[in-house]
Amino acid sequence: MKTKFLFTCLLLTILSLSSNAQGTWTKKADFGGKEREGATGFSVGGKGYIGTGYDRAKNTILKDFWEYDPVTNKWTKKADFPGGARLDAVAFSIGDKGYIGGGGASYYEPYFKDLWEYDPATDKWTRKADLPGVARHMAIAFTIEDKGYYGTGETTSPHVWYKDFWEYDAAADKWTQKADYGGDPSTNVSCFAIGDKGYIGTGYSAN
Repeated sequence: MKTKFLFTCLLLTILSLSSNAQGTWTKKADFGGKEREGATGFSVGGKGYIGTGYDRAKNTILKDFWEYDPVTNKWTKKADFPGGARLDAVAFSIGDKGYIGGGGASYYEPYFKDLWEYDPATDKWTRKADLPGVARHMAIAFTIEDKGYYGTGETTSPHVWYKDFWEYDAAADKWTQKADYGGDPSTNVSCFAIGDKGYIGTGYSAN
């Protein structure tokens, strides 16, 4: 199974890493959109996708969406994310579809708990079942086999950190709550998946 990616921030510079013995970074074509932070992304069908985020220079929240083709080393603008401009959203991919949800309309409220499915074959977005948990930003997500996983994050007013953890079944368009994250309630954590296991670590907690 291929590991799915979660992009948490982005400048215009894109680098790729070759998995040889020493590890080698190679500069690739600059991202096609504006410089930003708090973007999110996933990979589907051998291509990478990045969108949303915050343009700090212009104090603008973004909803544009871009495809990267590593064969041609080119970026192509795709249909805007229809859930509205946001930053610090989550993303994962299942099969030939990608998913973006959550995040906030700013660094503060309002936050979102929606989920949107992207089909690269048609360049179309479809609204899916909302996360049953609390709307939040700065959460994490990853994929294991044919399920998506979503958890942690934070809200303000009051300021709360979370450790709940959810599984998304795309075939049934259904969320199921799983065992809480084993660490403290946390935000801005990192994650990845290898084989049939997911990994979460680092981040920030009030504890």
